[in-house]
Amino acid sequence: MLTVVGVIVAATTVQADHYDYFIVKTIDGTEQTFTADGLTLTFSDDRLNAVNGAETAAFALTSLSSMRFSTSPSGISETVGAPTTTLRLVGRTLMVSAPAGSRVTVATVGGMLVDRYTMGNASRTTALRRGIYIVRVNDQSTKINVR
Repeated sequence: MLTVVGVIVAATTVQADHYDYFIVKTIDGTEQTFTADGLTLTFSDDRLNAVNGAETAAFALTSLSSMRFSTSPSGISETVGAPTTTLRLVGRTLMVSAPAGSRVTVATVGGMLVDRYTMGNASRTTALRRGIYIVRVNDQSTKINVR
């Protein structure tokens, strides 16, 4: 008697989720966002080290409240426009640092104006509610998600 044993190999394609940002939140509520493309994360000496091209940051693990990958930025601390322009979300307060004379507008994604000003010599802050906002500094726009 001849027995035929067949082996079936099923090929499956698994599509990984694509995340554009890596977000680190510290226990004081500060969030820092890194673009995920080219990002290297390492853990050593009780620290998280994040390197993305010229951008490098180190965080003590005891100071972290969360880390996550996301398809949209939540906290912004990346360069926007000129190298001296930064946006940072601390809790629900947006902090803008840009060269004097820079035009800044903050609006909801629905188009409602929340704040508009021209930068002086100091950083400016804007208190925000939960939601998604578009922050425009001169001709560069950035979307932020306030949670």
